[in-house]
Amino acid sequence: MSVTRDIVLYMSQKTHPTVVVNEEGITYNPPVAPIFRFHGRISWPQIAALYPGEFTSQRRGAPVTSSYLAIIPRDMVAFIKSTYSSPFKRIMAGGQIQMYGGPMNIFQSFIPISPQSLFSQIVAQYRGKIDMYGIKTEKESI
Repeated sequence: MSVTRDIVLYMSQKTHPTVVVNEEGITYNPPVAPIFRFHGRISWPQIAALYPGEFTSQRRGAPVTSSYLAIIPRDMVAFIKSTYSSPFKRIMAGGQIQMYGGPMNIFQSFIPISPQSLFSQIVAQYRGKIDMYGIKTEKESI
């Protein structure tokens, strides 16, 4: 039996963590206005895939690339219904699925390390959980 330490990431001047990864799963609570907060808690058995990604959009005529860690639930409909109570957030979650592949995405702007670094730490510390539940770790594999 291996002993793992939780991965806990704070943004500066926050009193609660933005990301917690532990034996139960992953919790994400970004520091944004509640109407735009796409937080979530997902247990390891509920995760179908977990992978870092990038999305490029246009902002004022210039390309802007956003890095993120996508966490894809096995049952997206059940996850969205249980996580987002308002119809507005459910619609917005649909937009996140179209843009990023899933409704729970941890963005570079909300964590003190890169999503790729967070992904690497999760895979290193929780390889047993990833293997046990058959969690895919590449976008192309889902």
